[in-house]
This record gives sequence, C-alpha cells and structure tokens, in this order.
Amino acid sequence: MTWLPGSRRRPALFRRVPWGRADPPRAPLSIADEAAYPALTAELTLLRAELVPALLRAQRDAERHQRRHRRQQVLLPALSVLTAVGGAAQAAWASSPWPGVVTGLAGAGATVFTGYAMRRRSLRDFQHCRRRAEALRTIYFRFLTGTPAGETELISAIARARSGTAETGRG
Repeated sequence: MTWLPGSRRRPALFRRVPWGRADPPRAPLSIADEAAYPALTAELTLLRAELVPALLRAQRDAERHQRRHRRQQVLLPALSVLTAVGGAAQAAWASSPWPGVVTGLAGAGATVFTGYAMRRRSLRDFQHCRRRAEALRTIYFRFLTGTPAGETELISAIARARSGTAETGRG
C-alpha cells in the first residue's frame, strides 16, 4: 500500500513507533462498569482507594519504558543505515571529505546512542513494570472473585504500595 501524506496509515516501519503522548492508563473497571455491580460496591471502593493507584502507576511506568525501548529500536538501525550510506558515498566521491565526515558523525552517534541504550535498560525496566502491573491486576480480580488467597494478596499489595516497595512478591 502506498503511503500518502494525508493518509491515516503509516508505513509498516513506523506503525509501532510511539509518536506523541501515551494514553493515560485506565483502571481495570471504569466507574460505569462498577455501577453495574451494586453488590460489590464496598470491595470496589476499597480497591479504587488502595490498589488502583499503584496499578495505574505501574501501567504508566511500563508504557513509558516500552515507548523508550521502541524508539531505541528504530533509531539504532536508522543510524546504522546512515553510516552505511555515508560509507558508500565516501567510496563514490573519494575526492570530497564531506561523506567521510557524515560517516564519522553517524558512526559516533550510533556508538554513543548504543552505550546510552545499554545503560538505560529500557526493555528490562519495561518487563519489570509490566510484570508488576499484571500482578496487581491479578490481585484486583482475585479479590473481587473471592478466592481464598485474594484477600491476603490484597493486604500484602496495599502494604507494599504504602511503603513504596516496587515488588509484588513474585520473583
């Protein structure tokens, strides 16, 4: 499919690249959904006050790290392509110094950015935050369904969220 500037579809290379701001994270159940279950009002109020803020924070952090990782995964190959094209241009126009300058700058940029990407560990941080968010979501629904471990997990998760501990007890 051809991409036109006014078109709503982006080229396949850029479809997964995060542009702009991320959508704000949403609670597992919206207020309208909660209204459909009047028998669970007390439980849902407790969850919304105690567990949902930690869940939303974990979802927001995971989204931020995932977007950073995806940007890195697009920028690194782009710098590599620029380096290769600069090398080909330098071979074609050996008398001009500018293709060599472009190649050197692109190679240096790729090297510096690779070091930065390795230090940031965005993929590891994304996976950690996503795992934490999914564990909190599991606790949310286990508590609502009344499974025996649900109440104990909720109490532990609330205590960890209040103390600022990032772990969910799953290792």
